[in-house]
Amino acid sequence: MRNGLVIVFDETSKIDKEVLKKPCFNKKVKICLVKNGNVQNILDLLYKFKEQSDCDISILDLKKQKKEMLAIKAGARFLSNNEELGLILYSKNISFLKQKIFKKISKLNIKDFLKKETDQRVLFRKLYDLQQVVNYE
Repeated sequence: MRNGLVIVFDETSKIDKEVLKKPCFNKKVKICLVKNGNVQNILDLLYKFKEQSDCDISILDLKKQKKEMLAIKAGARFLSNNEELGLILYSKNISFLKQKIFKKISKLNIKDFLKKETDQRVLFRKLYDLQQVVNYE
């Protein structure tokens, strides 16, 4: 079972163009790039990244600016509607797009991270902050 990754971009996002120039080639991680708000230059960069990468990348274009967590949830719903995923991770920092990170994400097991809460909706029990998971050992 593959894992998903949601990365949110808005007008305050500092995009490292050097990271976007390096294509991604990991097929075990499904990526959803969320453009939050009306920022056309970010959308153009995201499409260039998608074209030069060999990953399973989707771009979700939210026309109106939403709160960060709502944009993350929209990306998680978008990923989960297309296929069954193990974990869904999210980040607002694009510097995490490095091959070592993708290898670590692809090896994660959902059983290690399942939350014990039963009052949340099932989809969001599998949604975790990438920075917490990467530093989790």
